[in-house]
Amino acid sequence: MLTSSNGGITVKKKVFYEESWYYKKTQELKLKITTIFGAKCELCKSNKNLQLHHVIYGPDSIRPQSHNENGSHSLKRKQEAINHPERFLLICLSCHNKIEPRGLKLRHQHLEVG
Repeated sequence: MLTSSNGGITVKKKVFYEESWYYKKTQELKLKITTIFGAKCELCKSNKNLQLHHVIYGPDSIRPQSHNENGSHSLKRKQEAINHPERFLLICLSCHNKIEPRGLKLRHQHLEVG
């Protein structure tokens, strides 16, 4: 909630998520990402539950251990994907879950056991 003072009277206005700056910026970045990567999983071609998967970490990359609670890492990662698409793959949740827990390294279209 936002609080403002109006002649000694406090007025509270509820800001809905869809009206927030964060939501609008996230939607803008998602549109750019799907334009760059296409709107399908690079592995199974699904268009549901798409996520960015880091393939290569650069010196300016947002590392998983540096994630914070306010979500700014999410915006930074999306911006990094736009600036450096070669570092990412767009994959669906199902494929992401298959890759991550097994310690597999994904390199563009090839799976390599790491």
